[in-house]
Amino acid sequence: MDEGSLCRIAANLDLPREKIKVLYQSPDRANIYHQRRILKQPVDVMNLKASLSFILPVLLDRNFKKCQIFCCTRFSTDIISSWIKSELQKMSGSIPNSILVAKLTGDNSRVEKERVMEMFKNGACNILVCTDVAGMGVDVADLNFSVNVGIPKNAWKMKQQSGRLGRGGEQSLDVTLVFPQKGSSAPEPSLRKAMKDSPCIRSALNNLFVLSNPLVDYSSEAISLDCNDAGCELEENCKCSHCKCCTSCTASCNCIKSSQDPNSIMESILGVGDENYRLAQQILSEEVSSDEDSCDESDEEETGVEDGSNETSLFPGSDDVG
Repeated sequence: MDEGSLCRIAANLDLPREKIKVLYQSPDRANIYHQRRILKQPVDVMNLKASLSFILPVLLDRNFKKCQIFCCTRFSTDIISSWIKSELQKMSGSIPNSILVAKLTGDNSRVEKERVMEMFKNGACNILVCTDVAGMGVDVADLNFSVNVGIPKNAWKMKQQSGRLGRGGEQSLDVTLVFPQKGSSAPEPSLRKAMKDSPCIRSALNNLFVLSNPLVDYSSEAISLDCNDAGCELEENCKCSHCKCCTSCTASCNCIKSSQDPNSIMESILGVGDENYRLAQQILSEEVSSDEDSCDESDEEETGVEDGSNETSLFPGSDDVG
């Protein structure tokens, strides 16, 4: 609840604002790693594989639990859920799986929403692709992985969505795909700045979420565990507080065990990386190489380029344009 809402409540009750005491719980969730992945273009039907392929190996790993993917629009929910189903089906020949993908938007009735959420809770469905209708009030066991396809509209929605993770204190990963957003789905400027430019994403989100009022005191625990205290020399990956916080903080760690690779960090947090995971990565890598070769051949045909021939421009005389 923001300060403006509290003032309106006080006015309706004919009470001075200082008479209303705010009871709160700190918004900080230290067990959730905030990972930022910056894309040049918005996620759409033409670049789904390039934008979201990192998810697929995780879904096929034997240690995978549950994943919730939040989309800013109903259209995105439709195309992403259909794409994931199609990709899992294509891989079933090499990696047998019976993973069920469910979709949930504002178009669903209350009965449908309750049915899908019950499936997600009891494990009948492991992947839920949804808009923010499936954020508030959802308590799902074993949910340790979420993906925000775009920055949510405001800090409240951001916290609401990431707050579904790690309810029992389990180490969890919250990935946000950051790309240009315009129109009704564009995030508030302060939230976009926190996700793109802040030295600590976790701290910046907490500061946006809390009430900026002297009547409210949000105390926060300082990040204090350095590499020596964490015993990184005995670990495969750096375990200091910076490397357990967010993308921005990890980038500031100079430990030789610190990884800047988002996939390596994801594997470490989620405990994935078995033979299914590696095979899925290999299949996707081969598909990308094949797609690139096809594009190259197509470009050669369109431009009239053949081995040993001179290049023919699609725009004759364009080289002379000053």
